[in-house]
Amino acid sequence: AFQRTTRCRVEVLCPVSMADSWRREALAIGVTLTVHSWGKIPAPDADSRGGRFMLICDEAHYMQNPKARRTKAALELANAACVLILATGPSPANGPRATGAGVEQTLLVQVHR
Repeated sequence: AFQRTTRCRVEVLCPVSMADSWRREALAIGVTLTVHSWGKIPAPDADSRGGRFMLICDEAHYMQNPKARRTKAALELANAACVLILATGPSPANGPRATGAGVEQTLLVQVHR
């Protein structure tokens, strides 16, 4: 709905193992999106800097270390987005209490430009 009403593009940051799933699901509902892996986060381009895109960060806990290059690159891209969705699930290594009793965690941040 966002893409249809705003004509903004949708970009996704996700693990490599999830990229095909994102593409397949988007195709099934008629959404055009660009998928990037957490290992190859693009710098914002001229179009990005205009804030005309939504960024979805799947497995957002990948950017938990503020000193990591990955986190810095993701935050730079996120700061250029008009809408930011951060989604993460429980980490088996941390147990169910680490993420709210094992429930998927999603935070929607809308930036007004």
